[in-house]
Amino acid sequence: YVGHDRQSPDCEKKTHFMGECCHYGDNVPLDVLMSLIIDQDVPSLGHRKICFTPFYNKAGVSFQPHSTYGTNVVIDFY
Repeated sequence: YVGHDRQSPDCEKKTHFMGECCHYGDNVPLDVLMSLIIDQDVPSLGHRKICFTPFYNKAGVSFQPHSTYGTNVVIDFY
């Protein structure tokens, strides 16, 4: 699965975060962060805006295996 939709009842219950960035394929934290803040070929610049907004002051990060891309990184901002 690729995207931001919640896929399980447990995930659907978690509504306390305020912003989310998902990234696929990189397993080096610096590469993931650089990809999100550069936002190449993404007209909305959504990941860059989320990463740099002063509104958030906490973040949770999860690296997980992904069947197609090898890795999936999700960052939830609070």
